[in-house]
Amino acid sequence: MAPEECYFNIPVLLISTTVSFLSVHSTIVEKPVFKWLSKQTGREQELQQQKLALKNEQSLLSMVDEFAKYSKLQRRINVIDRELEQIKGEKPTNSFVLQLGFTYGVKLVFALLLIVLSLYYRYTPVLYLGDKVNLMPFTNFICYPNEANYVSFYFWVMCCVTVARLI
Repeated sequence: MAPEECYFNIPVLLISTTVSFLSVHSTIVEKPVFKWLSKQTGREQELQQQKLALKNEQSLLSMVDEFAKYSKLQRRINVIDRELEQIKGEKPTNSFVLQLGFTYGVKLVFALLLIVLSLYYRYTPVLYLGDKVNLMPFTNFICYPNEANYVSFYFWVMCCVTVARLI
C-alpha cells in the first residue's frame, strides 16, 4: 500500500546523486590525487631554492662587465636544471599513459559502481510522489520496475547524470 504523502528514501537519494555527479565530474577526484602524486620532494624544493638564489645573484651582475662570474653562475644553474629534469623524469606521474589510465580508470570505477548500485537498488524506489500526482503517459518509464508514482533508481540516476552534464 502506498503512503498518502510524498516521501524520500534519503540514503538511496544521496548515494545515487553523489555517485552520478562524480561519474560525470570525475576530475573532482582526479585533481587532488594527481596533485598529491606530483608533489615536490624535499630534494626538489631544495634545488629550486638554490636555483632561485643563483638566479637572483646572477641578476645583480652585469653580463658584459662580469662575464666570467655570470657564466660560472649560469653553469651552476644549468647543472641544477639537469638534476631537476632527471628527478622529474623518474617520477611515474609524468607518464602520459599513467595519467590517461588513471583518468579513465576513475571513470570506469564510478561507472561500475553505478551498475552495482543499479542492480542492488533496482526494486528500491528513490522517492514517492503521492497519489495526487499523475505521471501519465510516462508512468512506466519513470516507475519501472516499481509501482505507479514511485521514481525508480534507474530514472533518478539518469536524471542526475543528465543534470550533472548540463552543469
